[in-house]
Amino acid sequence: MRLIYPFDLPKLPYQFDDMKPYLSEWTMRTHYEVNHLGYVKRVNSIIKDQPQYQDQKLAMLLTIVKGKLFNNLAQHFNHVVWWFSLKPPHLTTFDPPTTIAKMMIRDFGSFNNWRSDFIEKAKNQFGNGWVWLCLENGQLVNVTTSNAGIPNFIGGKIPLLVCDIWEHAYFCDYTTNRKKYIEGFFNCINWEMVEARLRGEDLIFSLY
Repeated sequence: MRLIYPFDLPKLPYQFDDMKPYLSEWTMRTHYEVNHLGYVKRVNSIIKDQPQYQDQKLAMLLTIVKGKLFNNLAQHFNHVVWWFSLKPPHLTTFDPPTTIAKMMIRDFGSFNNWRSDFIEKAKNQFGNGWVWLCLENGQLVNVTTSNAGIPNFIGGKIPLLVCDIWEHAYFCDYTTNRKKYIEGFFNCINWEMVEARLRGEDLIFSLY
């Protein structure tokens, strides 16, 4: 996947039907080929006529652009983080690995407390948005962002995990039951990627 213009979709490390029964093939395919692709096309269309942005990395652009370009670029960024937050349920585990588990016990009291807080924040986010597990000042925190919002990773919030809570991510599978959708998400978490981000190995956050 390109991190500078012209942007493109990431190559997914799984098939569209690999998240069943928690996410349907139709939802995954439409989310990727229609929703996410739409953001990428709009970003490229805008930057095509703005050469000052054409050699800037994705993460850097998010710190300097505004309005329509920011919204579409941030949605591209958020979706990339989201796709790689997922792993087919038959290839992953419900419980986090030791490093993350110990941090959750330290910062939330237990994995179940972290999970409950994540669910509550997702449920209480008004309208569309995202719910994130971030590292901030060495501590794990759950935060939400509205619409195309991103955590302030420049200011110290390092995203480790994200769940898309826009309606298009779950409505066809769960209608309005956002809580059930989030509960299913915990069966599809890519804990290896969470740990890689904890170590600073996800290149999407690179400014230069």
